[in-house]
Order: sequence, then structure tokens, then C-alpha cells
Amino acid sequence: MIDDKTKLIFLHVPKATGTSAKMFFRTVFGEDEVVWLGEEFSREDLLNGNPEYFSHRVVGGHFSYELSKKIPGEKKLYISVVREPISRAISLYRFIERTDIHHLHKEAQSKTMLEMIESCASFRGQISNLQVKYMSDLPLERQPEATFEHAINNIEHSAFYLASLQNVSELFQRLGEERVLNVTGVNYGKHKVAPRPTDHDPLWQDSELIEKIKEINKEDAKLYEWVNEKGVIAPTISQPSRGYSEKPKKSNTQENKNKGKVVFLHIPKTGGTTLHNLISESFPKPRICPERFNNLISLDKSELDSYGFFSGHYDWRNVEHIPGNKKVITILRNPRARILSLYHFWRSHTWQHINQHNLGGPRQAKTYDLEKFLSLDDPAVVANIDNALTRNLIGRVFAGSKREFLYPEAEVVDRAIHNLETLHALGVLEYTRFSVEKILRSLDIEPPLQIPRERDSSSFEGTPAMEKVEKQSVSLASESILYELTKYDDAIYQYVLDKYHPLIKVGDRFEFTTGNIGREDFFEEGWQIVEEDGVVLPLQGDLTLRFDDEVKGIEFEFESRTLPVDREVGEISWQGSDQSAKIINSGKSIRLSLPNSTSFTTNKFGIYKARLNRHTRLSDADIVLTSLKVY
Repeated sequence: MIDDKTKLIFLHVPKATGTSAKMFFRTVFGEDEVVWLGEEFSREDLLNGNPEYFSHRVVGGHFSYELSKKIPGEKKLYISVVREPISRAISLYRFIERTDIHHLHKEAQSKTMLEMIESCASFRGQISNLQVKYMSDLPLERQPEATFEHAINNIEHSAFYLASLQNVSELFQRLGEERVLNVTGVNYGKHKVAPRPTDHDPLWQDSELIEKIKEINKEDAKLYEWVNEKGVIAPTISQPSRGYSEKPKKSNTQENKNKGKVVFLHIPKTGGTTLHNLISESFPKPRICPERFNNLISLDKSELDSYGFFSGHYDWRNVEHIPGNKKVITILRNPRARILSLYHFWRSHTWQHINQHNLGGPRQAKTYDLEKFLSLDDPAVVANIDNALTRNLIGRVFAGSKREFLYPEAEVVDRAIHNLETLHALGVLEYTRFSVEKILRSLDIEPPLQIPRERDSSSFEGTPAMEKVEKQSVSLASESILYELTKYDDAIYQYVLDKYHPLIKVGDRFEFTTGNIGREDFFEEGWQIVEEDGVVLPLQGDLTLRFDDEVKGIEFEFESRTLPVDREVGEISWQGSDQSAKIINSGKSIRLSLPNSTSFTTNKFGIYKARLNRHTRLSDADIVLTSLKVY
């Protein structure tokens, strides 16, 4: 339970269950401990911060976070509820329309809602991005420019309990569980005044009106989607007997300051359970963060600083919330295959297990066929299938009915790739063995002789809580939906394959890239076939090889299907060096040691270039590079 010096500040967004909250607080704390703007004190009293009006436990009303700073007291805990913007706007208009004592009642009686928005600044201000203004800490004169980013920045750095209207009962239940309230057994539902439904209001049929409300509530729409997805946003209350402290404590452990943390950004159904288990073995249990879902942002940084390994379905904002040096890793998978795998994995859960644990995603997969499942708007499903990789990399936000991003469409993939490029290591499920081994080695963890496969669908039958299900075929309609659900993810996935998958690009200039599956050279010891049929070399050109680590030597093997064995066909020389070697046809490997030159070792990626020259008399020969060894 928080101490008696901590004030509960309820930011009452108009038409977002504030009346119910007021009744609830008065039942819990008593009438004398709750004051409300417009009843026990005025706006002028609030602006003046008169202590005689604010010596109570709970202060609430229609005022913003910025105005609440006028309330005396060092310890404050903020509580608020947000509502879907269109529904809230219509509800407010109908309230004014039927409430004859409201100062805008007469005007609402004579004007349509659209006319009110266009001609009445007071009404427009009440329904135009008001919720981000309430939650931001911008000065009053700057509140008209408040954005979603301003709001969440303040929410994340202040002591906020926050939920959407749909989750308000869970919000107050959480307040009881975390002993913010000083009594138990009070059911918020008994005090809840259900808002008048607006879903069937004729105003919803006015397309011009609805578009206008959307236009002036773009920031509120983002905030609502963000809050609604999280369910309940809550801070961590440390040292409850002393009250809430908004400032995270600094760690006194030198190890936590200097030793980098390992953070596994686990995209669902990418084989991550295998990697999680292998890394977990290297950390004592107290050093492993127990939070596996996207809720790190609600934990105090002093608590997070005590952990060394984080693994969960996090988004980028939650990862950034972890203090100190971080080695962030992830594994990608073909986006279409990932969604289909997730659907059949969820569908494999038994009904008993689903009902026992109230599993939203598996329930939907079990209930609906693939096409219907892909079309659902259920947040538990959408967060896992609608371009989940992209949203995890730039922030898991769904703005508006079309689930748009916070950024212009043209910037989305570039922003995601920018964050991806900062990772310590990454892998691709389609190359599981290579990926897992190289990621483990990048963390100084010795890989096992055999990489296990966790949660293999072939083993579902006979596993507790799971049962075998027939995989559904993918219809043309489902393919069309899958395209929309993966178009951004697919662009990122293809980027990774193009840049990091081992291949040689043919042309006047072509590149062989070993470089970032595990942030080490991709190949094992021994000869590696570059492509099944080899790669035909151009008549003349540069061969560029990129490595993350220093390379001691490289060996090539060439052949020609049109020339005799042991025939000299050309030569290869290192750029900036006199060193060269003859290219001999078929079965004759050419060993080259890289020159001991700083020009080859100072580059971050170790870029080495070799010049290829065929003998002119052999210009028609099909010289093929068949294999290559790096050591």
C-alpha cells in the first residue's frame, strides 16, 4: 500500500468513465478524502495551487497533467482512462445536446455536430486530440501542438496507471492488487456507470462527420490504439511502505554498469525458443528477467539493471527502456511462413488448455478458418500477424481503423532497417544451424554439437495441452490478405537475405558476402559450394569479399567445362598489392594469403578486393568459380 503522503491524481478525460471513477474513489477512501474539479474546487483554485483545497488523498477532474503540477505535494500517482476518439466525440455531443445546464446546450440544439465542430471553438477543442494534451507535459500555451510522442514520453517517465475504456475494470483491479488502494474487496464494476452506447447512433452514418473527427484526432487515435493494445499500463512501485518514487534508483553493482546485457528480441514462431533455452543455460536464474512479454516499459530501470538476460516478444521501445550496454539479437523468418506456422501452432492447443488459461490468440485460431482468422481485428491476433517484425523494430503501434504506422508509409521499412542494423547479431530461421551457432559464438557461448528443435510441429501430438491438427490450404483470398499482412516484413526479410545470405552476384562488379549471420564469417571450415552449378566469372572485373572479422587466407577453386584440365585460364591479384596467382582449370585450388597491410584490416567489415583477368585468347571460355574457403 502506498503511503499517506502520495496523492492519487485522476485525469478525467471527458466522457471516459470519470464519473464512475469518482464514485469508486469516494467509496474506497471516503467522501472527505476525494475532491473533484467543479465540485470541491474551481479551476482558479487549481491554478493558484491553494493547499487548503488539496490536502486530500484523491484529486480528480477535467484537467491535464501539466495543470496537475499546481497541486501541492511531492509524491503523485496518476490514473486515467482513454476512449476511442470518434465514440468519445459523439458521446460528448449527445451529452451536451440533452443537458440543458451545459453552456453549449442551446448551440447544440440548433446546430449539427459537424456545424458545431466548424463554428464552435470551445466544442472543437474538447474533441480535438484532447487526450494527448491531457497526458503530455507540454506547457499550457504549447498544448495545441501536443502529439502522441509527447504523451507516451510523459507516460513512460511519470507514475501512470492508464487503460482504455474497454479495460477500465482491469485497471482498478490492478490498483487493488498492487495495493495502491488502502482497502480490499471493492468491486469497481458495482460503481461503473456504463457510457451511453454510440455504436448505433445515426451520426456514425454521416461519413463527412466521421472523416472530420478522424482528421482532428490523429494523435488521439494513436494514443488510444497504443494504450488499448497494452491492456493496463502500470509503473513499478518500489519500497511501497515509503511511497512511490518516480525516479529509478541507480544500481550500485559495478558489474551491471560495465557488463553488457543480452537482449533477445523474439519474434513469435521464428525458432526463438531454441535460442532462448541455449542462452539461458549461461545465466543463473536470478539474472534472467522474468518478463517475457511486451511490458518492460512498466518496470523500474533499477530493477531491469539487475538482470543480465532478457528474452521476450518485445518491441523496440521496450528494448530501449533497458538501461546500460546491450547486445541485442534476433532471428528472422520468411514472413508468410511465420504467420502460417503461428496459426497452426495456436490451432494445435487443446480447448481445455485454451479455456483454462484464457488464451486469446489460440481461441481465435481454433474457432476460425485461416481466411477468417487473418481478417480478424482482435488485438491479440493483430499484434502477432500484421507486419509484426516491422512493428517490433519501430514500435508496436496501430493507428486508426486501417492499423497504420506512426510514420509515413515510405519511411517505415527504412526506419525498421536502421534499427535492425544496430543489432549485435541476427540470424535467419531458414539457416538455423549456422544462425544459432554464430549468434552463440558472438556471445562467447560454445554451441552444442547438435542444435535442438523446440516446439517442432511434428511433436505436438502427445504433448500436454497440444493436439495434432490438419494444416489448412491457403486460398487465393488468404494469399491476398497475407500479402497485406507481410508486405513491410517481407521487404526487411529480403533486405537481410540480399545483404547477409552467402552468395555471389554476377556482373562487372560482384560481391560475395559472408557477413552478418552471427556477425562472423558464415562458413565452417572446409570447402563450401557457392552455388550448385557454380558462378560464371565475367571477362574482367572486381571480386569483392566482405568479412566482419580479420581473415588470414582465402582459397578459390575454378573450373572450365570447355577447356582441358590443368590449363591456365587467367590470374587473380589483390588490389593494392603485387601478390597474384594463376587461375588453373578444374581441381586445382589456388591459395592466396592476404597481404599484411593495414589497408586491409582497418575497415570495419574487412573489405578485400581481387582483380580478375582472363587471358584474352580464352575470352569465350566458361570459367566458373565453384567453391571458396575462408580461414
